[in-house]
Amino acid sequence: MLNGVIIPIAHLVKTQNIHKNSEYWISLASFVALTFFFCIALFQHGLLFKEEYLTFGGTLYTIAAIIFLGGRIPSHPAFYVLVAFVCLYFLVTINAINQQESLSTSFRVAIVLPLLFIAVQLTKEHAQALVRMLVYICSGWVIFGVLFNQFREGRFEGSLEYANTWGILLLTALILSLMLSALENKIHYIWLCSLLTSGVILSGSRTVLVLLIVTIPVQYWAFGKGNRKNLPQVSIAISAGMISALTYSWSKWAFICSVLIVAFLISFTQKIQARLLSITIIPVLLVLTAVILYSIDSTLLQRLIHITPRASEWSARLGYYQDAWLMIKDSPLFGYGGGAWNILQYQYQTAAYSVRYLHNHWLEIWIETGVVGVLLFLTLVLMFIWKGISAYRIAENSTKIWVVGCLSAFGCLLAHSAVDFTFNYSILFGLWVLLGLIIPVHLNERTPKKESLNIRQPLRILFSLALVILSYISIRLSISESLISQAEQVSSYAKNNPQAIQLLERSTSLAFISADQHTIVAYLLLKDYLETNNSTSLNRAATEINNALSMNPRDIHVLFLRCQIDYAQGKRKSAKLELQKLKNQFPFRADIQSELEKWERASADIPTS
Repeated sequence: MLNGVIIPIAHLVKTQNIHKNSEYWISLASFVALTFFFCIALFQHGLLFKEEYLTFGGTLYTIAAIIFLGGRIPSHPAFYVLVAFVCLYFLVTINAINQQESLSTSFRVAIVLPLLFIAVQLTKEHAQALVRMLVYICSGWVIFGVLFNQFREGRFEGSLEYANTWGILLLTALILSLMLSALENKIHYIWLCSLLTSGVILSGSRTVLVLLIVTIPVQYWAFGKGNRKNLPQVSIAISAGMISALTYSWSKWAFICSVLIVAFLISFTQKIQARLLSITIIPVLLVLTAVILYSIDSTLLQRLIHITPRASEWSARLGYYQDAWLMIKDSPLFGYGGGAWNILQYQYQTAAYSVRYLHNHWLEIWIETGVVGVLLFLTLVLMFIWKGISAYRIAENSTKIWVVGCLSAFGCLLAHSAVDFTFNYSILFGLWVLLGLIIPVHLNERTPKKESLNIRQPLRILFSLALVILSYISIRLSISESLISQAEQVSSYAKNNPQAIQLLERSTSLAFISADQHTIVAYLLLKDYLETNNSTSLNRAATEINNALSMNPRDIHVLFLRCQIDYAQGKRKSAKLELQKLKNQFPFRADIQSELEKWERASADIPTS
């Protein structure tokens, strides 16, 4: 009987089964969508570049809108903080120093929203399957990357084409593989730990190596005494993985052979008691590791051994941070909008450098969104950590292993983002947020809430509609960026400036803000004038650069190009004065110095001609 109405038990059971079946299929669809995301992201440089994250982000918004119509509304409070954080990025675009770049950056940050809408639908089984899939893909890519020489300057870069971020991704997979080995008690995860350790060492990232040395012992300590049964095998696997990485200095085939030997060794250790392993094999392996370290003269090895705060990359980054702090002090409350570092670095730099990304996520947020953005991000971090600690306190056995594994991987990514541009990669920022969300998934009780489906239907439709609108804008911007890339290729390789300009005009019609397109068109027209002496091209170049300047009045590239166009138009005196001001304002720009010297030589030659 329910509210005075007699309802057959069979009917209630049938209703619950229907709900469970729909929940299962939504969870399965979410698992497939997230698997698709991680696979595509790995093939597309981790979705670092505009064209990539805008294109795939647009697809992801549509998938999330469809799934969300029949799925659950997120209940994690961090989700709503993240929504506010993303909205802030779009809001600061209004007064950003580069609105076009700020809008693109906002969409890069916003890509985590559809990921969370999808991830919140996962059941415990599918969440675990997603982690398993990620470990398998990263492990397989270590073999693939070694075979196809995905190295630069002796360091393993993988598909991300940057060794440090590739190293932290492999370390994240290593931590999750250790978690799965303790959860499922399967020997092949221990072998994957060895393989992933090799990948981490080959990346040559000293920061990642320090995180590995610190995190894994803490992770096993937090597992609890009863969950460390495979610790001897794991110790062997990690030591053997380090040795395998060193064999790459001989050849990639030596590395592959060593990986196979390690797999055989680990399968053999399963039959040996843990105490015997600790007494015999582990000490022998440690001695062997020391001998190989001493005998091999490898540039990669020397880099990893000499971990010092005085390393060149650390001193360079400290310089970036000092300059970033100067920017922050000039606008601490509201920031400058997304992508501001790439423009303002030339104005505030105290040394000669040019880096597209500031190697510190916290400072980057402060520069882009002001103190409000920093506080929102800090709130997001604290919410995830508090949820994880709360889950750990009440967790037992397998649940405790899950919570510790996800929290350890979450912490490593967060720590690395403080010294590198980790979260500029959509795959890593998305993975970090996803790990924070699924930390308590083993504790969640997924009970049917039939009444809430009807009550919250308007809210569900509203969110889905917002996702569809974002999908349309993102895809439109991605087409615009694709046309810019095509124009640059046509201009560089085919030397066909008219066709390149046509592509840029099409790109302008799709973009909501088109400063970059106007700048490139102005450059191509100036180039055409210098080659053909066509005054029409020069006059149009002046119009285009003025359009760009009205949108990006502080962009050094736009200001420099305007001086060059003014000089070509015969306004030589005013152009030289403006260029001299730019030289004083941006003293480390060698191109400005070179251009000014060229103009001065030309002026000196005029009386003698």
